[in-house]
This record gives sequence, structure tokens and C-alpha cells, in this order.
Amino acid sequence: MEEPYIGGGYVGYTAPGVITKYCKVIREPIGRLFFAGTETATKWSGYMDGAVQAGERAAREVLHAMGKVRKDEIWQEEPECKEMPALPFQETFLERSLPSVSGFLIFLGTSLTLLAVGEALWMCRGAIQLQRVN
Repeated sequence: MEEPYIGGGYVGYTAPGVITKYCKVIREPIGRLFFAGTETATKWSGYMDGAVQAGERAAREVLHAMGKVRKDEIWQEEPECKEMPALPFQETFLERSLPSVSGFLIFLGTSLTLLAVGEALWMCRGAIQLQRVN
């Protein structure tokens, strides 16, 4: 948080439209200078996965410039890990239907307010009936 140049964020922040307009450009090499970094990743930008993807892509760009790999081999998808395959999350109906914390607090506040109003009306009704009896 004390870092004066990043303001506490862990991912670079850009104005709306910058990524779609310039992201491809920041990956393009300039002469023998190749760029890699998590912000140049196409997936998981700002995270370690993005940094690894960008580093591997830049390394293949260098190999292509050296004539070691073809241009169509630069962009490659990461193969799925066989030891630990990606599995979908199994959620129960209750997990899918539960509200968020803020939704629960709003529900709780509304319920308590309605309960208080109902109790006040019930007490007023009782007081009116007592006046009629006396």
C-alpha cells in the first residue's frame, strides 16, 4: 500500500478500451526487443499463470526470429495436466441458491424491520382493545 507507483494494486490498471485497442500492440517485438510480462498475457493477465504464458510466448517468438520454430508454433494453448485434470465444481442446490453476505444482511434487515412494524401494530391493536373494554 505504501508503494507510490502502484497504489496497492497487484494488477496494472488501464482506462476503458485500452486493453482491446492496444493489448496486441504491447506484445509486438521491436527489432530484437521482445516483450513478456503478465500484462501481455491473453489469459490470466495479472497473475502468475499469465506471466508464465507470456514468457513462453516471448521465448517462442525469439526462437521464431532465430528460425528454430514456425510462425504457427508461437501461440500454443497450455495442455491439460494429466496428473491433476480440471474438474467442474459440484454444487448442491443449497449452495447455488444461498444469497451472498450482502444479500443475507439485506434480507435480515428487511425481515427485522417488518417484524418490528408488525409487533408495533399488534401492540397498538391491543391498546385500542383495552380502551374499548375500559
